[in-house]
Amino acid sequence: MITVYVLRKLRLAKTCPSKRKYIGRPTADSLDVQRLIREERENRRVEPILMRFADSETMGSKRDIVKRLSSIGSSDALFYAGECMVQMAAYSVEYDVAAERLAKATEYWECAKNTETHQGVSNGSLAAASRLVISPVYFDFAVEKTAPTQETAQTAYENLVNVANSDGIKYIRGSTDDASDRVGFRSELATQLLAYRFAAIHGDGEWAIVPSFIKDDRQPVHPETGLFSSWDLSIHNTDPATEKLALLHKVQVKTSVDASQSYTPDISLVHLNHDLKIDSRDNPAPNIINECIAEISGINSDQATRNLDLRTEKFLDLLVDL
Repeated sequence: MITVYVLRKLRLAKTCPSKRKYIGRPTADSLDVQRLIREERENRRVEPILMRFADSETMGSKRDIVKRLSSIGSSDALFYAGECMVQMAAYSVEYDVAAERLAKATEYWECAKNTETHQGVSNGSLAAASRLVISPVYFDFAVEKTAPTQETAQTAYENLVNVANSDGIKYIRGSTDDASDRVGFRSELATQLLAYRFAAIHGDGEWAIVPSFIKDDRQPVHPETGLFSSWDLSIHNTDPATEKLALLHKVQVKTSVDASQSYTPDISLVHLNHDLKIDSRDNPAPNIINECIAEISGINSDQATRNLDLRTEKFLDLLVDL
């Protein structure tokens, strides 16, 4: 009898691009060089494709773009193929269509998570792992069109902490573009942890917290004012009048203050190293992750809880209602 596990593996085998085969007997060093060159080339191709997706208006063109991303096969491309599909799911009116598109998104994320690079774990695979663990939240939000329960938010929070508790996120070395991107992702993940923790404790099933869609994360700069209007994290709540989800906060996360970038007034701007700092020696992003781990594990949990509560108050004070 074919099990659900086997069927899932078969679906993933069809979704994930096959690994490239090398002719002859290449050395380990030559494989690393080939992978490095290929990954850099492929990742440069991804961003223009995402901009086309953000600007695309027809479902047919969006599907073509997803196919293009999946054919590239890098962890970043596969991760963003999943991001495209989850946006398409959220905007689907029919339940079955939304569910099918979300399932496809999780398949792409599974592929991205399991894609190896010359340096081991990649930014795309880490980002995909962070999406997979909140897939029940996505199901409520994109398919059911409701906010997740506190229990679902609590489980998502604990699973996000597990993703954050990895060497690839906690320990970032070097000053390459790849390392810089990972620092930014860690800051976004730390902010997401604060939001999910609050929703799990106080949300009462009213908040739906999801990373922003591609179209939101790539909003153009205003041609006249020069202000940015993109954001990283979307916080929805249930409108009492309509009992439907409505966007409540658009959260843009920055590791440090960047005077060269100003945002429109509707964006809740969070500078972690400035806004969520407890003292002058504090490094908020990794410390938030460590505090979440400590609170859940019960090790030094009292101090961790005090710090997280203080950071959460600072975070909530920065939120701008729409």
